[in-house]
Amino acid sequence: MIPNVLVIFNPLNIYLIMVSSYSLTHLLTYLLTYPLACVGQVDIIVSNEGNVQQSIETLVGNVISTLSKNNLTTQTNSLHQVVVSNNVNNDCLANNNDETDRSQVFNYTRSRQIDRPQVQDIINNSNIFTNYIELSGDGKVGRDVCIRGGIALYKGLGCVVLGNYKGHTPQTMQEANYGMASPHGYRFALRLMQLAERFNMPVITLVDTVGAWPTFDCESDGQSEAIATNLTIMAGLTVPIITIMVGEGGSGGALGICMGNTIGMLSGGYFGVISPEGAASILGRYKDDAQKAKQFPLDCQELATAQCIYAYQLKEIGVVDEIIWEPVAVTETYKSYPILTKRINNFITSSLLSLLPMNCDEIIAHRYKKFRSLGTYSLTYSLTYSYLPYSPLTYLTHSLTHLLTRLLTHLLTYSLTHSLTLLTHSLM
Repeated sequence: MIPNVLVIFNPLNIYLIMVSSYSLTHLLTYLLTYPLACVGQVDIIVSNEGNVQQSIETLVGNVISTLSKNNLTTQTNSLHQVVVSNNVNNDCLANNNDETDRSQVFNYTRSRQIDRPQVQDIINNSNIFTNYIELSGDGKVGRDVCIRGGIALYKGLGCVVLGNYKGHTPQTMQEANYGMASPHGYRFALRLMQLAERFNMPVITLVDTVGAWPTFDCESDGQSEAIATNLTIMAGLTVPIITIMVGEGGSGGALGICMGNTIGMLSGGYFGVISPEGAASILGRYKDDAQKAKQFPLDCQELATAQCIYAYQLKEIGVVDEIIWEPVAVTETYKSYPILTKRINNFITSSLLSLLPMNCDEIIAHRYKKFRSLGTYSLTYSLTYSYLPYSPLTYLTHSLTHLLTRLLTHLLTYSLTHSLTLLTHSLM
């Protein structure tokens, strides 16, 4: 299957390259109807500086080459050969850590350290992905600066890779909108996933976001609808989805791109419905600013554990499949992280080896079974957590007592109100 790659030359001497899963006739009709300034319809912009013809030929050739590598049987065999040539077995792929790493202290603030490897570092790491070609635009009206991605090769296998960019400096963080995506970003991710489905390529998503961008404009543009649509489409996507929680996993902002068949999580990250600071702001009660300054950070750490946002907790309840342990004996930063690179490669490789042999129906059923089974553990399961100050039975007793108290209060209030009404009528 040859992809549709349309190269356009406009009066400003700017070449616009569009990669689309739509038909060429549809693209031409759209472009004749709407102006070329519609940034959501443009994937790659090539300046007229230098050897333009050679640049375009190289780009188009790389796009076609990458999207044409869709023989998953052949690519699975090549992955097996890579594993054999590197003398790696399945146990080594699964247990890519040592006891020192397992003893590390979990602290959600580590996910925000500015020198940690981030999504853009992993995508542009030539030891993980090669031949990466960034695409852009939601296919409708805009492009996002946070969720970015494109097509790449993973050990010779064509794939789609996308994730939340952040930044390591104040300037780059601002350019990426501090890791908060707009509806254009989620629709762009959807467009890439549908492109992957058409060309039979696996999808690899990398998550690192504090949450979706909470602005009035984003809500007007359909932020919640964009995330919900992604969840619906991902549930039925016929190609494997592999997700890695790189840093922060902020609620719905993370859910919009993380419905993976297999989910790996870096040990320094977190994934929850609300940040510990948000939870502490709701639940915390402080008599003055001095007490809040002292107690608030402690409450955040306690609530982080109670929320089960850490990798080891999420693996126990089935949300995360594998923990990708970050080394603690050796300090690694985004500038150099060879040990973490190897462990990320091991996780992606083992996931692909297990998922690529499946047919479309098996891939969907595998994903459905994973998410359908979430939350089906027994009440006594909570006893395994040491942070609970009371037993589940005590919590249940307190809840029932609270419910009965409220019920009796309402009944008493109703009785008094009714009696006063009757008394008033009798006096009249």
